[in-house]
Amino acid sequence: MDLCAACAEAPARSRIAVHRRRDGDCDGCGGAVEIWNLEFGIRNLTSGIAIVRRALEAVVAHARAEAPRECCGLLLGRPDSVSEAVAARNIAAMATRFLVDPQDHIDTLRAARGRGLEILGFYHSHPHTAAVPSETDRAEAGYPDHLYLIVSLAVEPADARLFRLVMGNFREVQFVTID
Repeated sequence: MDLCAACAEAPARSRIAVHRRRDGDCDGCGGAVEIWNLEFGIRNLTSGIAIVRRALEAVVAHARAEAPRECCGLLLGRPDSVSEAVAARNIAAMATRFLVDPQDHIDTLRAARGRGLEILGFYHSHPHTAAVPSETDRAEAGYPDHLYLIVSLAVEPADARLFRLVMGNFREVQFVTID
């Protein structure tokens, strides 16, 4: 992707808006204006997936409650909007791994379908490392085109980043929080 001049010169993790045009787009880079949520340190971008604030807050609360173990759960909603985060049991033997309990996955799938929602993806926490997919996350990811939300408690406030598994690789996805 070609970036506009403002985006090309900005630091990768700037805590300020780089630029903004009235139509919310810049030439060449899709208008990815980076804005930080001061309460959670969550990177909001002007286009992409919408995540309901209470769902994001639930993920962060779940991560804090399960620390130092990784937490995990499922993201529900409609194609461009995550409306709920459903906690699942982490049945992984190691504290630094996650494995969604298969029964929780099935139960959540049935409940979501009954309400006209889809499982859009998964979330998990990194209690001591950054909110980026680990090598284990890459090796064990098994749902192409699904979303993967990772919350890091290694920084305060907690950091959350969203990824999509595309052809075996994680690609960061822009998201905005909505009420």
